[in-house]
Amino acid sequence: MNKTIEELTSDTILQNPVKIDIGSKKYNVAPPTAATMIEVSKYISFLPEIKTLENNDDVLYYVLNNANACESIGDIVAILILGKKHLKTVKRKYLFWKIEIDNQKELAKYLLENLSIEEIHSLMGKLFELQNVAFFLGIINFLREIAIVKKK
Repeated sequence: MNKTIEELTSDTILQNPVKIDIGSKKYNVAPPTAATMIEVSKYISFLPEIKTLENNDDVLYYVLNNANACESIGDIVAILILGKKHLKTVKRKYLFWKIEIDNQKELAKYLLENLSIEEIHSLMGKLFELQNVAFFLGIINFLREIAIVKKK
């Protein structure tokens, strides 16, 4: 059943979470705030531009040549899971020392090291579905239209 705009807005403002399983861990994923989408878009900008390739040999070369630039995929998925509000450095205290752990980087590393490419792709699709990106893009287009009308 499709939700109304009011329900989507309420879920986003209240950040009602949806539970997802990643390996043996469970995460509560809340609908995104504008800050989460802005943070995600920052990491999307780090991805390499994909060009259309004709020859199968070129595809393998292109993928291997650009794979290191795709490390931000882990960050994108981690941000979608955690939300901007929960991106923080956690201080852990041991006997005589303290260490700081960046929960976004830790989750991104876990995802990249433990999930297959297909699992990351499926998870990213599910997360973007939960994020209701079309609604966010609709707001952006609406605001652009207002700006165009005002300029004239």
